[in-house]
Parts: sequence; C-alpha cells; structure tokens
Amino acid sequence: MSKTIKKIVALMLVLLLALSVAACGGNGGTGTGNNGGTQGGASAENALDSAALIASVPAELKGTTVRFLNWYDPYDFGQEGQVIDRFKQESGINVEIIDAQYGDAYNEKLASMVATGDSPDVYTSYTPSFNAMKFSQPISVTGYDFSDPAWSKSTADLYSVNGTPYAFGLSYTPFKRFNIIIYNSSSMDEMGFDDPWELYKKGEWTWEKLEEMSAEWVKQGTDFYGMQTVIYNMVAETVGKDFVTYDGSKYSLNLYDADLLDAWKFLLEGRDNRIFTQGTGVFDSMKPTTLFAIGNTHSLETANATMKIQKYGTFKAVPMPKFEGKDFYTPVNETIGFSVATGAKNPAAVPYFVGYFANLANYEPHTYYYDEQSHDVMMTLLATDNQYQSISRDIFVFESHPFHWNLFSNGTAAQITTFIQSMENQAAAKMEELNQVLATK
Repeated sequence: MSKTIKKIVALMLVLLLALSVAACGGNGGTGTGNNGGTQGGASAENALDSAALIASVPAELKGTTVRFLNWYDPYDFGQEGQVIDRFKQESGINVEIIDAQYGDAYNEKLASMVATGDSPDVYTSYTPSFNAMKFSQPISVTGYDFSDPAWSKSTADLYSVNGTPYAFGLSYTPFKRFNIIIYNSSSMDEMGFDDPWELYKKGEWTWEKLEEMSAEWVKQGTDFYGMQTVIYNMVAETVGKDFVTYDGSKYSLNLYDADLLDAWKFLLEGRDNRIFTQGTGVFDSMKPTTLFAIGNTHSLETANATMKIQKYGTFKAVPMPKFEGKDFYTPVNETIGFSVATGAKNPAAVPYFVGYFANLANYEPHTYYYDEQSHDVMMTLLATDNQYQSISRDIFVFESHPFHWNLFSNGTAAQITTFIQSMENQAAAKMEELNQVLATK
C-alpha cells in the first residue's frame, strides 16, 4: 500500500470515528419515541424570530460578555464564526470562545474551570452525560421565558431531571445531528442498484434493501464489505429501542427487550456475512471496497471534510432505512444541549446568544451543507416526527470499550442473551453512577 493510500485510509478512519462522537416522506413510522421525545416539524417557517430576539436584549446586558466553552472553535467552521460576529454587532453582547479538545480534555477543562471559580457561562453537551448534568444549573437561572415553541421541547426533556431542564436548544438548528448513511453513488451506478435517496422518497429504503445490495456487492471479493459503522446500535435506534431507558428522573436497564434483541441479531448476522463491518476506512487505490458508511448530518456540512473526499467515487447521503412492516424512528446522533455552568457570571445573556447562534435561520442552509442533496436530507430530517436518541452509548463505557463495541466485536446472534448477561453487572454499575449524579439535582 502506497503512502498516499495509507494517508487516505487514516483520514477516513479519523472521520468515521469522529462521526460516532446520525425520515419524513414515505419512510416514516407511527410509533412513539423515548429518550428525547418525538418533536418534529422544524423548518424555517417556525424558526425563532432573530430580529425580535435582538430587540428584546435588556440594556443592562449590552457591553457584557458571554463566555462560551465548546469542543471546537466555531471560527474554524465558516458560517458559525460569522453568525457569532453578527450577534455581537447586533446585540451589543461580547462573546469569548473557550476552545477545548473533544473528549476527556473537554470534560477536564470544564471541571477545572468550575472548581477554580473560572466557570464559563455556557457550555455544550451532545447527550446527557455525567459532565452535562454534574456541572449544569437549571435553565431557569437565566430568567428567560422559553415558552416560544421555537425552543426545542425535546432538547429540554432530554436534559431534564424531575421535570427541571438543565440544557436547552432550538428545533430549527444545525446542532441536532441525525444518523445518516453515506453511500458511493458511483459504485451504486456500476452495480445497477437503485439510488437510496430515491428509494427513501418513495418509502422503499429498508434494511432489507440495504442487505440485498450489500450481499451482491460483497461477491466481488473477500475484502469487500457492505457497510462500515462505528455506531453499533444504529439498527436498534431505527426501531426506537435502547439498552437504557429514562423516565425523567432515573435511568433503568432494558437489556432483553425482544425488538431490541432482534435488531441486534440482524446486525450480528450481517457482520458475519460481511454486510456490516467495523469502521476502518478500507479503500483500495482505485475505488472503495465498501458501499455504505454510517455518518451523521454533521458530516454533510460544507466545513466538514467528509463529503469532500470524492477521489474514489461520488459520495451522497440518505437517511437511515426502516424494517419492512415495523414502526420507524429517526435516529438522532447528537442533540447539542446548551447548559449554564455552575458558577456562571452572566447567565442572563446566555439565551440571547444561544437563540441567535443555534438558529439555522441565521445561516445560509444551501451553502452550509455540502450539496443540494445534503441540504435536502437535513431539512427532511429536521421535519420528521418520531425522532429518537439513544443514551446508552455514553453511559456504557468500561474497560476502555463501550458496551456496544464489545457486543458487536465479540457477541453472536445465537448467544446474544448470554453475552449481554456477562456485561450486565458492569453496565448496571455505570448506569448507577449517573443516577447518583441525577439524585443531587
């Protein structure tokens, strides 16, 4: 393998791993979601009115500063920095960006700032993890009225404890990121397969169809795979099931639900037949040997490099498929919650900043997303009902590997119950850690 190809492989691996930290139309279902609600219908028509927001900024907040802790610098992402600059100019509120690396470094930075009395005013979380809840205050501390329906009820519910929300966000926003599938349309054409996006719009994009295409694709050689993934609960999410449930006050195990186990058996059987494989960025020098890859809608943004890698074909996006004859849920990969930190000095200014910065209406969507299909996929997903966010992937981390990774790597469809039982005590212990944090709220 040449040095150039090794670099491409390494880059694809990084991108796939980043995607783990993803329909209206005919693919919709009829069930009721959990873990973040079912709110849909978000569009530019019901976005928060930014002009009214700016006009309502209290005089005493002008000239003050909002300190914003994030896991990347928004000024590195094109339009995000431009939106912040417009907010500062129009509102008279300054914004200080505190950039911390994603993962443990971010958590350590947040903990250190709070402990030393140097708290940010607002910080971001992508799911209600230990740090998201431990260092946050109720959003009521801002004194702001969040009754406008443009503020996302599902985000507030996801980050609520005993009915008290500890983070907030908007419904029409680029910061709700859905699971999607990225596919090589050049390879699809070569194989004579129907285009997945067209199938989706007709209500015919199914796991069974993906399996059928992949089974034909892998006949070309033992190094060919149907779909790479680093989100191992991706199938279960489309039936609205997870290993953990949340009732608004505490988390509980849900390890042996029949629909959940059936979804995982489908995934594990597909792994054994090279329908699914762990994300490794496996490409040869001429064309990819993988037809599909998991992603989330963050990868559709123009500022993100994923969709720009077109050397080995034309990459396009499609929402997740459904199972034939089953209710479908639109999987949410990340619901970015904005929390007021413990010890924040300027909590009153936070909603004005978030209401402007997180509002997709303040961006140019057709250029914010990589191409027209990427834009259309995102707009479709924002408008869907039955949105579902898994929470267990961020709770079940032990022995350096998440619960889902262990199950996908080492479990079998035939012995799935036994394998889950072998991890149950560890899973229960990790879940109880978060419940103890919630009990302090």
